[in-house]
Amino acid sequence: TRPMQIEEFDSEKGWWGELTGREGREVTSQSWQVSIGEIKARNFNLDIANPNTVEAGHGDPEELLSAWRKNRDELADTQGQLKSILADALGCQGAA
Repeated sequence: TRPMQIEEFDSEKGWWGELTGREGREVTSQSWQVSIGEIKARNFNLDIANPNTVEAGHGDPEELLSAWRKNRDELADTQGQLKSILADALGCQGAA
C-alpha cells in the first residue's frame, strides 16, 4: 500500500560501501558475517537468521494468564459501555 522509497536503504548503502572493498564495515545488530564454510554447510541456503537477536520465550504461564484475564475483563467493560451508548442512542432515535 505504501511503496518503499530508495532513501530507506541509505544506511544499507552506506554500510555496503564501494563494490571493490569492504573497509569500514562493522558487525552490528543488523549486519553480521557468515563464513563461506557455513554457507556451504547449509547447502548454499542464505536464509540465515540474525544471530544478534534474542529469541523471545513464551513467557511465564501464570503471568500470561493474568494478563489475558485483565484484557478479557477490560474488553467486557468496554462492550458493556458500548451497549449502553448504543441503547441510549437508539432509544433516543426511536422516540423522536
